[in-house]
Amino acid sequence: MLSLSTSNINVSLALPPKPIVFRGRDKFVNTAVELLTGPGTARIAILGPGGVGKTAVALTLLHDSRVTMHFPLKRQRLFLSCEVFVEADDIVVSLAKLLGLPASDDLLTSVMTRLADTSNTVLVLDNLETIWLSGGAPVVAVDELLGKLANLSSLSLVITCRGVDLPRFVEWSNSENPNLEQLSLEAARETFEDRAGRHFSGSDEQAVERLVGAVGGMPLAMSLLGQLVRHGNTPSELLDRWNHEHSALLQTHAAGRQNNVDVSVKISISMMRAADDSDEPLQLLSLSSMLPDGIRPPVLDRLRPKFRNIGRARDTLSAYGLGTVGMDGVLTVPNHIRHLVLQYHPSSTANRNALFSIYLEIASQLPDESSGYEQTLLDEALSEMGNLTSLLLLLVAHPTQQVVTAVIRFTQFARFYRPATTLVTCLLQYLEPHPKWKAESLRALGSAQFQARDRKSAIVSFAHATRLFLEIGEPVSAACCKENNAHVQLQHGQSDEAELLLEEARATYSKYDYKPGLANVCIGLATLMMAQNSPETALQHGIVARQTFDSLGYSAMAAHCSNILGNIYFGQGNLDSAVEEFESARMVYQTIGNGASLGMTTCYLGTVRRVQCDFTSAEKLLCEAEHLLKANGQPQGIAYCALQLGALRQWQKRNKEALAYFKYALTHCGTPDTEDTANLCRQQIAFLESQGFWFVVRLIELLLLISLIAIFRVTVH
Repeated sequence: MLSLSTSNINVSLALPPKPIVFRGRDKFVNTAVELLTGPGTARIAILGPGGVGKTAVALTLLHDSRVTMHFPLKRQRLFLSCEVFVEADDIVVSLAKLLGLPASDDLLTSVMTRLADTSNTVLVLDNLETIWLSGGAPVVAVDELLGKLANLSSLSLVITCRGVDLPRFVEWSNSENPNLEQLSLEAARETFEDRAGRHFSGSDEQAVERLVGAVGGMPLAMSLLGQLVRHGNTPSELLDRWNHEHSALLQTHAAGRQNNVDVSVKISISMMRAADDSDEPLQLLSLSSMLPDGIRPPVLDRLRPKFRNIGRARDTLSAYGLGTVGMDGVLTVPNHIRHLVLQYHPSSTANRNALFSIYLEIASQLPDESSGYEQTLLDEALSEMGNLTSLLLLLVAHPTQQVVTAVIRFTQFARFYRPATTLVTCLLQYLEPHPKWKAESLRALGSAQFQARDRKSAIVSFAHATRLFLEIGEPVSAACCKENNAHVQLQHGQSDEAELLLEEARATYSKYDYKPGLANVCIGLATLMMAQNSPETALQHGIVARQTFDSLGYSAMAAHCSNILGNIYFGQGNLDSAVEEFESARMVYQTIGNGASLGMTTCYLGTVRRVQCDFTSAEKLLCEAEHLLKANGQPQGIAYCALQLGALRQWQKRNKEALAYFKYALTHCGTPDTEDTANLCRQQIAFLESQGFWFVVRLIELLLLISLIAIFRVTVH
């Protein structure tokens, strides 16, 4: 017999208040309101991880004016928190108290009878996970109770529960979309500002954007951060504190899941461990927390030998709202959970070393120029950039040959997509006892700095690497650094210094008969001659470089030389020769599968065809180039190609379309490498919007500038 008198559970017909701050859930709420106020009754599940706002959505539903009109009496809208419950009987006892029922030998029957006799009622069971995710007999009892409640034709049922699994025995009205996702960045920012009580601008606005991005779109986290602003913290201070304290920052009181994100997460972990006595879900959670971009299925498969059932462990994390599995199968842990897990639940040494081993191998296989950037390989590499950064940062303090090679390979790959120097800079702190590793790392750092247009720093890095290579007796490597430095000096407008470095490098290469280096020097000299307005001499150097690479079997580098020659011919107005060079390079890139270089070469060829007034071929080539550059993740190339398409539309006097292309190009001009393209786009946009009469003059200037940009943008090898 269930006893009302002995139960210490307190209930009230008075509803908790409506949330003061509520953003980003309009679509979910409106759909739920339509179900509740429509014909018949509804069965609505609100699922998601802790802190995502499930209770706030449920209370917003109960206080919605459309719902209060449909359920006008206080006893018709019932809210029951299951937070302190330990079994299904606690729900029955609490319902009996809410309904004012006396004690009986069959309290469940009394509750069901009263609810069946009461017309038009909505019941919210909040925090149902407390008993439904506890495992064992309570789960079965809760399932059966929910099934009985769902069979009442007079009762609409709403539950909130952590995880992503729907309780059985109920035909849920919103079964296709019961999960609350994290807030959009805009809604998260609005939640923060609502709770802070003011709007931010300038540097504070930038700090808020970074804070929102770092913490993620969890309403509880953004609400707590907003309250901290009310307590006197600035957004910049909070961002700095987050970088040091992480999830420990997200609290306003010592306890309580609504006031402390850590408490909310720890509740989920405790429930999971109570329901699953194996350590595997927590171990997988620990490993996943080391990876900000999540664990991809191929990595999960490689970790499989370390687990008895890794698939079950992944599903358990999802069920308890501690991780999400996307359509691509990637298991991702939200940031606020990641940091807490890393602090309190580190993975075992064996599992951590297994993960390190996997990612060191991934780093060693990152695409480079010789691998041709095959699309699948490229996509996989780009998806692992954040994970590689995170793990390699943990390894650099204890450098080995494998770690150093991985960091250098990562830095060399990243420079063409997201030039990054943090990782190799951190590594350099620990390389004083290893001059060879330090020299190689400095060379990689210089290349990344050059690609990011930090030219002064690149010059310093290459010069330092040169000295170290000479000290350890590697003159050819030192010459390579001089050659790389020469390219930077050229971009910096220091022609005399560049020429001196190239001649010194050539002397060393000649002494040791290092033909690839001699060819690279010729590329540098070709660029130098163009800067000095000596195109014929530039052509001679470019031809020698291409012939050398051809003889060595370096087809990709030979194609690179063809591109240089094509742009020189284009600048001279020798369009037929330019076409011949670009076609030759295209054939090579098609053969080796280098999609990024193929896209740029195709764009160059399309530009020549446009100048030849072969608009049909030009459009076909430029559209093909745009597709290739998008597929290969080349924002700089996309911007350049869109610029060319805009110029084509201008030639065709389709100015409205030209304007759209120039504006589209600007959206891909966020890096230093796209600065020149961005300036050209702005000029053309200003012209088209003003409808001036300098069309021909401006367009000729544009073509000349584009030619010079294409010629001088030479990759450091």
